[in-house]
Amino acid sequence: MLRKKYETAYLLKKIIRVTGIRYNIRPDLDDPKEAEAAGLYTKETTAGFFRTYILTPVHLGLVKFVNEYGFLSKKQLISLGEKYTWLGTDLNYIIYQCVAYGLMYRNQILFDNHSTIDIFGLDTGGYFALEEAGTKQNKQLYTLGIDQRLNIYRKSVYLLRENNPQLKSVSMLEDIVNEKDFRLHSGKIVLFDSKISQVLNLGYEVDELVNQLDKAGAKVIDISKDSGFVLDPPLPEKNPNPAI
Repeated sequence: MLRKKYETAYLLKKIIRVTGIRYNIRPDLDDPKEAEAAGLYTKETTAGFFRTYILTPVHLGLVKFVNEYGFLSKKQLISLGEKYTWLGTDLNYIIYQCVAYGLMYRNQILFDNHSTIDIFGLDTGGYFALEEAGTKQNKQLYTLGIDQRLNIYRKSVYLLRENNPQLKSVSMLEDIVNEKDFRLHSGKIVLFDSKISQVLNLGYEVDELVNQLDKAGAKVIDISKDSGFVLDPPLPEKNPNPAI
């Protein structure tokens, strides 16, 4: 039976572990090493890092991208950063610094097929930096669950591909399953993943819903080919010594 949030429920069942990393919660630090930003984080903390040029306009640029889209993966951040930085800029290290110095936090998600994805949201220092730069903050609640963060990230995958950071212009089909008047979505974009519906044996019901939305004038997009995840089962390992 087709239920609201059926895709999110499927994704949550695929998750084995979520590891959160921020400037003062750092599983990557061993005992002798101290965090780059220790103690209470204030506006002056952020100011100090920019004044001493530990943090630069490149870091701020990545912060602005995350602010636009809500949550972005490392792959997305690197792709965006490469368009606006000098050739050879070490964006992996800059992203590391954004986390270590309090501009962003990282959620590393491990799925049951052993694939992982890192998604980045804005941390305290990121909002301080945006305020100083005079940039409107699209603040995400720090109490968001991983289900809500994934929902925003899945939209960002599509929006970034279409070069359109307007999150409010997009809905997920799983969120409107029980609605009675689909005309409310006329001219709007609705996303769904056909691969998930097939795995859950909901293909027929989802197709019916898609047809209703099409008739109501919605633009329904199947994101299964570029969902932002690798959820297929891992390939079986080859036997290094096959029998002759």
